[in-house]
Amino acid sequence: MNPLLGPLLDRLGLGPGDGFPRIVSTYHRRSVVVKHGEPGDTFLSLKGVGWVHGPPWICLSPKDDELYFGLMDSSAALREMAVSKWFEGNKVPSSRVKALHKLTPSELALLGVDSPPAFRSGRLVDPVVLITEVKALHRVCDYVPRNHSKWLAEFKRFNCNRSGKNLSIDHGLEVFAQHLAESINCYQSLGAVND
Repeated sequence: MNPLLGPLLDRLGLGPGDGFPRIVSTYHRRSVVVKHGEPGDTFLSLKGVGWVHGPPWICLSPKDDELYFGLMDSSAALREMAVSKWFEGNKVPSSRVKALHKLTPSELALLGVDSPPAFRSGRLVDPVVLITEVKALHRVCDYVPRNHSKWLAEFKRFNCNRSGKNLSIDHGLEVFAQHLAESINCYQSLGAVND
């Protein structure tokens, strides 16, 4: 993990535990997940804590003029928060944005940012950490095989239970598919579309 994560988790009171934080998405890898709350399993996804493919811990997108891998701009985070509030108001069973936390200059320095970061467009980045309570640890794209044997190996590597043994892929897919179908049904009944 990157050098920001430990100090940031300490500041936010989300210390490590039970094998977390960890990179969960084998495809997306722009966030880390921490386990929070006992008893029961509550998982929080943290975006904007550094590019988890790193080092380097941050890098400009080669394709998008306003995308900075590893950093989350407050405008994007506020959009996600607005969508989350709309979902909550409409009783959509989905993840919920819980908080935004501005990164301090000393925290940015841990990622190698010594001056105000800017997008390729020239607009300055206002870096924040977006904390979202997630219902499922994985993203839809994690269940879409690119190369089946490679995907299966990645899935097993990133999905172990507390004892370090691999979780049942069949059970995981069944639960995920059920939640996904319920969400799609709810979105469409409200006139919404999800990518």
